[in-house]
Amino acid sequence: IHNHTRVTAARTVILSLGNPTGSITIVTPSTATLTITDDDVAGIIEFGAPVFDIAENAGSAIITVARRNGTAGGATVNFTTSDGTATAGSDYTFSGGTLTFGVGETSKTFAVPILNDSLAEGVETVNLTLSTPGGGATLGARTTALLRIIDDEKALGFSAQSYTVNEGAGTATITVELSGVSTTDGAMVLTVIWCR
Repeated sequence: IHNHTRVTAARTVILSLGNPTGSITIVTPSTATLTITDDDVAGIIEFGAPVFDIAENAGSAIITVARRNGTAGGATVNFTTSDGTATAGSDYTFSGGTLTFGVGETSKTFAVPILNDSLAEGVETVNLTLSTPGGGATLGARTTALLRIIDDEKALGFSAQSYTVNEGAGTATITVELSGVSTTDGAMVLTVIWCR
């Protein structure tokens, strides 16, 4: 049996006995099937992290896609971006295509170009999606991820449009994001008004 590193389906060989010499008689079964199962695994493909952050003025976000639990044979996966709170053409440039992993490769990247503007928009998001794995690979748990574009203009806003907490929890965690501020900007005061 020749061992290789390509992911393949099980292969079969038909074995048969024939033309014995001397006084040997062939008995039943005179044929048999040998099945060679593949021990090579193409692995799972998923995003390297659930969230990627990029500064609005950084140029391009580099997104990492990881291949785990097997790297035999080549494998492919499609990727695409879609609007979250950011808008393609205004905040970023749409990116989509196919990543191709070679034998033994565990990581690939793709770029999402970021469009810098002069608007104070706060943190904006781009949805990232993986689909259609090929070469025997399967998708892992992280088939979606979030790209967060951190505004370089001074902006203050909530991290989400709504929050939910059980009344018995005692406290609620509400995240406020401040962007476009450097350590040279001096002290900032944040006033929170609680309404019941």
